[in-house]
Amino acid sequence: MTDDEEKEKNKKKKKEKKKKRKGRRKKKKRYGRNGKEELKEKKKWKKKEKEERKKKKEKKKKKKKKKKKKKKRKGRRKKKKWNKKKEERKKKKKKKKKKKKKRKGRRKKKKRYRRKEELKEKKKWKKKEKEERKKKKKRKMKKK
Repeated sequence: MTDDEEKEKNKKKKKEKKKKRKGRRKKKKRYGRNGKEELKEKKKWKKKEKEERKKKKEKKKKKKKKKKKKKKRKGRRKKKKWNKKKEERKKKKKKKKKKKKKRKGRRKKKKRYRRKEELKEKKKWKKKEKEERKKKKKRKMKKK
């Protein structure tokens, strides 16, 4: 075996060793001293958020289905009477929408977070995640 071949072999070995170390090292950097607990909490929050999104989607689907059913039930009626009723209904709908808009903001918050503590914890996690992303960006910039 020539010197060149030996050098190449050694280089390959070094590269492989670096690759093996890299994964473990990254995890350690990402989560500090009490890293495992943080990670568990983070996972728990991610799960909760996912469930919340699922519930919202299901609610939207149910609303859409109801609307479709209403559209199907039209049938034929005498035109003059029908038009009058239609206009009355439109006026009622407008009034309802105005009332809903006024209430919406307050009600939404109540639905989403039953307890204030949950909201506080969520905010804390969001902040932490933001800081982590910032640190990652800085590291990337330094490497470049």
